[in-house]
Amino acid sequence: MVSTFWKKFRHTPQQIVVLTVLGIFSASAVAQSSSGGMQAFCFIINYFKQIVGAIAVLSIMIWVIGYFNKQAQLSELGQYIFLGCVIAASAYVFVTATGLIPPACSV
Repeated sequence: MVSTFWKKFRHTPQQIVVLTVLGIFSASAVAQSSSGGMQAFCFIINYFKQIVGAIAVLSIMIWVIGYFNKQAQLSELGQYIFLGCVIAASAYVFVTATGLIPPACSV
């Protein structure tokens, strides 16, 4: 049986080159517009920070509920989710420390 799922995602080399060039030029165009180009980027960064923070709080609550109800699986689930949040937060700290976040965004 032939898999037809991956045929949708095949690109010709010309399409890949054009998309790469457009990506490069659009990034430089966004970086050059000082008035509003980075506002959407900063909004996405702050939005993801809020999502990770809310998930971290919920995972702590899941861990507490599992701990008090003596359910090891629920406690482990809370620990794994919290570990993912710690990894996401540390990745953000490393990206901020390297200076890859624009200075217009508040940290």
